[in-house]
Amino acid sequence: MPTVTSLRAKSAEEGLHPLMLTLTLAGGLPFLGCAVGAWRIWPLPFDPAYVAVIYSAVILSFLGGIQWSACLRAPKMNAVTVISSNLLALLGWAAVLIFSVNPVEVCLFMLLGFLYALWVDSGLHRQALIPEAFFRLRLLITAIVVTCLLITAAGQHFAMTFHIASTN
Repeated sequence: MPTVTSLRAKSAEEGLHPLMLTLTLAGGLPFLGCAVGAWRIWPLPFDPAYVAVIYSAVILSFLGGIQWSACLRAPKMNAVTVISSNLLALLGWAAVLIFSVNPVEVCLFMLLGFLYALWVDSGLHRQALIPEAFFRLRLLITAIVVTCLLITAAGQHFAMTFHIASTN
């Protein structure tokens, strides 16, 4: 697993702007906040799992845009990747719409969306359509996001179970 220091050094060598590293890692902070908040350690005026799902939808759409952009640079358009990039946005939108069905499952659904986006990115990386430093950064941030979504789902499950148990 790449470290922040190794990413910073390699990013500079490969021309990846340091701001990309900073903003990408900062983009993980809302996921971390939701993971902590989902355990209801203190009262919150919002549902952390819902915030995680909404934020995930936004980020998945953003990742889809990056994939679309990489396809524009390809010598031959890859229709599967273009369609995949659109599916990320639709997946996020669908998750927001069905959140009330089961928040725990929707958090896990979003987690799968991030793993799918990474899988598509690995194909773009193999085709040299995204730089090595960016792909390593994607590996790191995906590990952080997936872990946070797992913790959020577990906290949400705990909170729902506790609430159900306290009402019976």
